[in-house]
Amino acid sequence: MNLREALGRAEERLTRADITDAKTDAWLLLQHVTGITRAAYFMSPETELPYETEKRFFRLVEERATRRPLQYITGTQDFMGLTFWVNEHVLIPRQDTEILVEKAIGILKEAFSGEERHMSGTSGKESECGGKKLTKILSEESLSGGSRAAEKTNFQILDLGTGSGCIAVSLAAWCVRNSWPAEVMATDISAEALLVARANAETILAKELCEKSRKSEDKAGMIVTETGDEAEAGTKAAETGDEAEAGTAAVKMGDSAEAETVTESLKNIIRFGQGDLFEATGREKFSLILSNPPYIRSEDIETLMPEVRDFEPRLALDGAGDGLALYRRIAAEAPAHLEQGGRLLLEIGCDEADAVRELLAENGFCDIQVLKDYAGLDRVVYGIYEMRLVEGM
Repeated sequence: MNLREALGRAEERLTRADITDAKTDAWLLLQHVTGITRAAYFMSPETELPYETEKRFFRLVEERATRRPLQYITGTQDFMGLTFWVNEHVLIPRQDTEILVEKAIGILKEAFSGEERHMSGTSGKESECGGKKLTKILSEESLSGGSRAAEKTNFQILDLGTGSGCIAVSLAAWCVRNSWPAEVMATDISAEALLVARANAETILAKELCEKSRKSEDKAGMIVTETGDEAEAGTKAAETGDEAEAGTAAVKMGDSAEAETVTESLKNIIRFGQGDLFEATGREKFSLILSNPPYIRSEDIETLMPEVRDFEPRLALDGAGDGLALYRRIAAEAPAHLEQGGRLLLEIGCDEADAVRELLAENGFCDIQVLKDYAGLDRVVYGIYEMRLVEGM
């Protein structure tokens, strides 16, 4: 059987199984099994599939026909331009969650551009928050002025319920690329999910660190060239190529000095903890807390697509009776773990914005805003905890 015939037969099978985008899924499975590009396919669609490859391809097609998600079959999902490993222990990263990460990146850019983080008023000034007249009691840290990001060694970030690690690792990757002195902590109640998140951190961030090292070496080589020492420049260029390759190999082999260096670097970038919400954080405080908690109402679970309902972890989907159980806890507990001026960012169900906004206001958050996703639906609620709030003073 050639490529064209295999692709056509796979599309027909998936269409009969009511797969929404049977043509795309058939192609992605063929690409996964053969490694072929679209250009190569269109140049030689009559290429014969080896027998074993053909068997494996149609085995995966049948697996998809059971409505098992494509991402669990291929084991990967792209998110924020990075490729994450996923399995049945973690929620498949969605494009909508990129809204949450993009907002967090904007906050980091602001913090590390030398701009002051959000700060207003002076001690004792009245402000309206959550519909009440309240008095701001600013800490000494707030009153000292300036960017606390610049004062701190690290900008501390917490990702609650990390799952695959897509939020935490994406933010860590941005910090590596931009040399931002930030540290990410990712927590989850599921030990199996944390194994996936750790693996993604090691793979993705090791690659980012090696690439950054290579660019640094290239830059150093260019500086030497500009000084006129061509011999040294040539040596540096050769070392750059060797080190980049060695670094990549070291990550794969896991037994070289380069691998040890990468491992040590990762410890300063991202760490993990198992526990329910803030349980693994102790009394730590963070500059930024993010979460994409379960927000689907229990009664709505059975109405979801089979790919979601029957395969993705219920723990990552079920938000209890009204879908807001975890939001109530996060809103109430987050202030104890946020620095003054810290931000809380939450992904939400598209009909939950008003309820979550109210929860944040009730727990001392101000400047609460809602962000929409690419479809124009409410998707993220965030607020600032820049003060303790005392009523009637």
